[in-house]
Amino acid sequence: MHRIYVLLFALFILSAWQLLSAVPPAASAPATQAVSTSITGTLVTKDTVTRIVAIDRAFANVLKTSEKNPKDTFLYEGVFDAKTQTFAIKNLLPTRSYDLVIWTENAAHEKVRWEGASMDYHRVILPATNPDNTPAGATEEDRAWLENFVKEMPAFYDKARVLHMAADHKHATLLVELARTREFHSDKGGEIIYRVELWYFENLFGGWAKDKNTEKVLARVRTAAEGLEKNWQFLPALGGVAPNVADKPVVITLPEKPTERNGLAGKVP
Repeated sequence: MHRIYVLLFALFILSAWQLLSAVPPAASAPATQAVSTSITGTLVTKDTVTRIVAIDRAFANVLKTSEKNPKDTFLYEGVFDAKTQTFAIKNLLPTRSYDLVIWTENAAHEKVRWEGASMDYHRVILPATNPDNTPAGATEEDRAWLENFVKEMPAFYDKARVLHMAADHKHATLLVELARTREFHSDKGGEIIYRVELWYFENLFGGWAKDKNTEKVLARVRTAAEGLEKNWQFLPALGGVAPNVADKPVVITLPEKPTERNGLAGKVP
């Protein structure tokens, strides 16, 4: 019986070898190189641009990118030409989107950090429509409910407000600023905790509900109140920027001045 098993195994090996030898070898895959692309464009501002970067939020370390002089593997330095007002950020992956951060200084030597925040919903959605298929925008009642929810929600933070809102009558993305200015455990004295997050809401059966466990933290800082970066602005226009398609540069126009009380050190609203 043992010899029969050995004979059958030998016949199996022989058949497999004949089958493989009858199949022509597969062509070797062509050599590939890492694909990279750029974000290029025009940056319109009356102030001096001191730095411009792109951040891949999905992989960057929020603690590192929240620093005054952030450094991270997924933070890409750009270059700016003041004469032509053009910029370029290279070596980016073409399938990603990026938030831009731009530092400027005006004639009075006031520094401003303009940081991108993508207001896209956290997943693909169908925009809300009216019965006649026209877009159903967010109502005043929708916006008031969402803003009050942020302000009145009991939390560790004693300061909370909406910086930006992108909403229709069914979905909403809120950019929320949070601050703990009261004493807290392990507080070294005069410290604050400052955060900026994206929150997502959905209008279900006539009432708004916050999507659970979908928040995205864009900034997180624990520091003395006077150490919080002044004039730290968050702009949707600088968020979710994709690398150039067909070499079409983007055009960015910065506001003439920062919004009052937006993350001012020592004056957190």
